Amino acid sequence: MVWMSSDKNNQEKQALHYFATAFLINFIFGIISLIINYSLMGLAFIPKPAPTSYTQPNVPLLLFFPSLIISTVGTLIYIYYLWHGFDLIAKVIPETSMGKIGSILMISSLFIYPFFLPILGMLSNPPENIAFISIYISIMGILGVIALVGIILVVIALFKIGEHYNSTIIKVGAILFIFLGFIGAILLYIGFKDVENKPFEKKSVILPPKPPW
Repeated sequence: MVWMSSDKNNQEKQALHYFATAFLINFIFGIISLIINYSLMGLAFIPKPAPTSYTQPNVPLLLFFPSLIISTVGTLIYIYYLWHGFDLIAKVIPETSMGKIGSILMISSLFIYPFFLPILGMLSNPPENIAFISIYISIMGILGVIALVGIILVVIALFKIGEHYNSTIIKVGAILFIFLGFIGAILLYIGFKDVENKPFEKKSVILPPKPPW
């Protein structure tokens, strides 16, 4: 009598699909944010018109908020799929459960940019009490460290997944994701899609024959 572990295979397939989706989203929103940031830098170098009697709107500052919203939405969707991927794959590869913790810690990166904006204002118009800037910089530093720990945990878990499926693309993508996010994300997408599309070997459990009596 043979029992096929189809449920386990389905979980693996679903987890791999979540990972591929997560890194595709990460890559797409990363490109969008990059375009917006370069646009902001370009606007900063455009000659400003002569001052008038009314206050001119700060165009780069106005565009910062749509950029922040797009980045926040992209990050939340990315983390959603990433966490669900780790939640499923941890049932198959238990040592990757750290990825779930890392995914949650990465949410702290969403709060870095809102704290960065007041610092820009303080640098142009320094407050009398310099402690305000120090507090903001300290908070940003703490949030940055938490996000970095989360990324490291995620990368270690991804590397373990690459080892489990013997995927060099996933392992290389996981390492590059720390230093070259765009390249790492697209490699991870390709790697997970490649593993997802491969036929899974159906694992079976052969039960001993029933005794003749």
